Amino acid sequence: MDNMLRDNIKLISTEVSVDLAQSIENFTESEINSLCVDFYGENAKASCYTQVNLFLNHPQHLSICLQSLDSNGYVHQKIINNLNKAARKLNWQQNSKPQRGTLIILGVGIGYHIMHLLERVNYSDVIIVEPNVEQLALASHHICLSSIKNICEKRHGKLRIFTCKTYEDFVREFINLVNNHEPSLVADVSLFRHYSSPEFDKVFTNFKVWRNSAASLWGFYEDELMSLTHTIENSHHNEISSHSNVFEKYKSTPIIIAGNGPSLDDDISHLQSVKNNVLIVSCGTSLNALLENGITPDIHVEMERSPESLYIKREQVRQLVNKESIFIGLNTVFPEYIQLFENRIIFAKANDLGASLLKEEFTNLQLLYNCNPTVTNMALSSLLRLGFKNIFLLGCDYGYTDPKYHHSKHSAYFDKDSNLSNSVFLAEISVKGNFEDTVSTSRIFNESRLVQQKSIIGDASLTVTNCSNGAKIEGTKVEHFKNLKFPNIHKEKVINDIKLYSQFRSNKAIKSDNTLNTASYLVAALMTKLREEKSIEGIVKLISSLVKDISSSSDFKKVNYLLSGTLKYILLAISSHINHIPIYNRGDYLVELKFYLDKYLLFLTEK
Repeated sequence: MDNMLRDNIKLISTEVSVDLAQSIENFTESEINSLCVDFYGENAKASCYTQVNLFLNHPQHLSICLQSLDSNGYVHQKIINNLNKAARKLNWQQNSKPQRGTLIILGVGIGYHIMHLLERVNYSDVIIVEPNVEQLALASHHICLSSIKNICEKRHGKLRIFTCKTYEDFVREFINLVNNHEPSLVADVSLFRHYSSPEFDKVFTNFKVWRNSAASLWGFYEDELMSLTHTIENSHHNEISSHSNVFEKYKSTPIIIAGNGPSLDDDISHLQSVKNNVLIVSCGTSLNALLENGITPDIHVEMERSPESLYIKREQVRQLVNKESIFIGLNTVFPEYIQLFENRIIFAKANDLGASLLKEEFTNLQLLYNCNPTVTNMALSSLLRLGFKNIFLLGCDYGYTDPKYHHSKHSAYFDKDSNLSNSVFLAEISVKGNFEDTVSTSRIFNESRLVQQKSIIGDASLTVTNCSNGAKIEGTKVEHFKNLKFPNIHKEKVINDIKLYSQFRSNKAIKSDNTLNTASYLVAALMTKLREEKSIEGIVKLISSLVKDISSSSDFKKVNYLLSGTLKYILLAISSHINHIPIYNRGDYLVELKFYLDKYLLFLTEK
């Protein structure tokens, strides 16, 4: 065994698994030669180099640029806005060839393409995705993995090897890596497919989808602070509980979840005709569309925490209160909104600072998962928890055939007097349609669709019928709503039972703990280190280390909810700049970076 092979086996043993390394070691030279000829023919290196040249002419590459927006006092957005301004002055070219970035290799093969790519583009991080031991053995006999690792480390990155066998496993492993260790990885990502397989082709086709998922649902400091404040207040006035299967006896009762998608307009007349034979659930802004058409929902669901969620539809909410509709919400919702309703059922949101305090106080509490990013996720997740198993999705489009027609025309999004009328929705991704071949969707709507699939798939006792003319949701039945007939049900009895349950209150009040003080201490310690740091890479490493520390320790779980999102957005902004700023301007960027980090991180130590 030569030294290179020995080093490769040692690296794989350390970085991946001992068993895999031993399997690679068992391959004979004759077997390796046969693999090479069968896979490449006579000139493997020429084949790899040709493929690299084709890739560089038409690269599969995605960059992220965080937009400058009204900060609303949010620390991360203030830093992003100011750093964007500084970067533009320093000739930041968002679509330029990246100075650094992430290279994901689908299929290692003989491996010659990897080093050739690193010679042509200054990639800092390399992720090799290879589930087949034969391919890893072939590479181990022909390229030096340690050399690739050393190049990555000199560029302030890392070499990683994924051996995941399915698309789902790859997405899970990549998102976990980004969320818990390296959010900067998604700033610039190149995807190189060395050979085709069904799973690699899924990764390739859905590149933008999983990249977007990795950079989504991070939350931020001020949002979690609001959640904490609302949770403490709501715990004094509400039964925040698990509510597990309390209405299982009504599991076959048809429940209509009415989202605010554009296709709601096509089905609202049929909904009027069947409203006495189903339970109708409004979701956030779909309330206005229903009321405009003479339909008062039996249940209204909210999950947004800002006061504006009430202010923009106060008149419509008053109609619900007057008609004794039932409110379903989360611990995070604006307390004044919840307290308008006599009939209310409140859940504790998973992955939330306030709910973590509740869970510590009441250990049997079951947190509610899959309840964001949109209110229709909350509706489905909560109704399933309550025990309902016969769900119909109406206006839950998660996409659109025309981006200008992104919600029901009866909703506030098309009311010129509403702030929502200024909303813009982009056709960022094309996905398979429920009735159409494809529909366009946005990052958030697509995340919402994927979350619905998580709630649905794997539960054989559940029937979810998607009647929406939007994106296809795996695990659902597909039916045109106008073709559905609903038998008579004892609707009044079902509603009365839910109301009786929803009026129960118990005192489970909680109070704040030392999480804010701990977070303040950690940020202050970070700021001290940042002031002494002399390089951009050092700053990124310091912030990344804090993200890793708080995400990997159970002692910092609540601090993680509070800080990690804000720190991730800051890291992503920095990486998106330094990847595309000329090297000769990086010193000036470092000065600006240190100034704005010092100025605005200070706010996190004072709140």
